Amino acid sequence: MNEHGLLDLFSRVKLLALDCDGVLTDASVLAGTGTRGSNLYATAGLTGIELARFNHKDGQGIDTLTKILGIPVIIISNQTSQYVEMRGNKIKAGRSDKIFAYFLNVKDKVKCLIDYLNANHPEIGLDEVCFVGDDLGDLNIMKVVGIPVTVQDGSDENKKLALYTTEKSGGNGAVREVCNLIRKARDRGIPAKRILRIFITGTGKKASEETLATVRQISNQLALEGFTILTNGGSVGIPKTAGKAVHEAIAQGAVSNSVAYTFMPNLSLEAAGTESIRYFGSYEERNGAVCDDADVALFFEGGLGTQAKLFQLLHRQVHINPNLRRADLYPLAKEKLILIHASFAPNDFAECQRRLGSGFTREHFDAVCFVNDGQEVMKKITDWKQRVLVSP
Repeated sequence: MNEHGLLDLFSRVKLLALDCDGVLTDASVLAGTGTRGSNLYATAGLTGIELARFNHKDGQGIDTLTKILGIPVIIISNQTSQYVEMRGNKIKAGRSDKIFAYFLNVKDKVKCLIDYLNANHPEIGLDEVCFVGDDLGDLNIMKVVGIPVTVQDGSDENKKLALYTTEKSGGNGAVREVCNLIRKARDRGIPAKRILRIFITGTGKKASEETLATVRQISNQLALEGFTILTNGGSVGIPKTAGKAVHEAIAQGAVSNSVAYTFMPNLSLEAAGTESIRYFGSYEERNGAVCDDADVALFFEGGLGTQAKLFQLLHRQVHINPNLRRADLYPLAKEKLILIHASFAPNDFAECQRRLGSGFTREHFDAVCFVNDGQEVMKKITDWKQRVLVSP
């Protein structure tokens, strides 16, 4: 991932959540005898003490986020050891839960995070949360946040899910590294201009030359505007064309990034045509992630797979989001702009229903915007940003 991609990624962070063991520590524990009341005594009937090594630089990074930038930081640990509580109390140092909190003996980290957001920061969505984990117990929460990160010595499973793997290992400055990236993104003023993620999707097989030319022109234009382009990871067709167009824009001086979302484990950067790749274990997991991460989705000529992504986004926009708001679960609601190019379907309800089936209702038709060229795409995005987005 290039520097712009990294700063784009970390500019979205409005809350940093951390595992403890293996992230704030190096995952090793020194155990000895002599102190009654320790976790060893409680679990094994032994009189003992547990010691873990924390990194002072990580604490300084957390201080920078909470005290200077005003970004909340929380620790979510399934441990009950007293050293976690002692470290949490030292960092907290009288700060309110809205700016720093820690949670011990957590069985469900996803629920813990959502409960915290609802109670303290309902304005922050899960896609604006960065979680740093290292092992299997962190996989579920890494799947739901917008910026999943793992440490250099994290498990292979965590690295597959992570959008960024730190250069430092757990307990050796990994958290400080993440804090520095967030600070650098803020110092560059990136949050003043929300960098949208545009999902360009369509057939991964051979498309018409006219459609491919349009995809290339629009993708290039969006990249020149500084947007991040997401694709569904094909090595041919519309995904490959979009990725190559971004690469060409970067060569022209654009400050942009492109990410291929794929479930094909052997897909290379060269084949995808993108600047980076995010791998998933299944087709369904890939579709869920790219639809969740995208702010805007632009649909070109495509078949059943393209339709599946359209209906997933429509279901969120028309049904899920209103239900979440009625239940006061605002952090889970995510507004999307859904654009349909003429190569996929025309601006005609009867024809759309003929192509997409009776499941495509008038309500769905009203939830999308139809476009023909790059100028119309840019106008729809600009109007939508002004109407829906609030500045970070």
